[in-house]
Amino acid sequence: MKKPVVGITFDWVKISSYSCYPSYVVRQHYTDAVSQAGGTPFVLPYDQSSIEAYITHLDALVVTGGKFDIDPRYYGQNFQSDK
Repeated sequence: MKKPVVGITFDWVKISSYSCYPSYVVRQHYTDAVSQAGGTPFVLPYDQSSIEAYITHLDALVVTGGKFDIDPRYYGQNFQSDK
């Protein structure tokens, strides 16, 4: 039986104490939780041109949160600010 492939989003930091170069960051517990649940974790780079390829290979998606915002139009919603 094939283990489900679970995409995991991660945060982007411009400069950190780890490196002076932009970096992707994800907490290890996200990948550990997917593995412990029987899935294969797959951390997703920010490459919009590859979204269709990701979708064809993923069985599920974990959106971790971070310093980014997903445009509501991508999931069929309109953004309404309270401000």
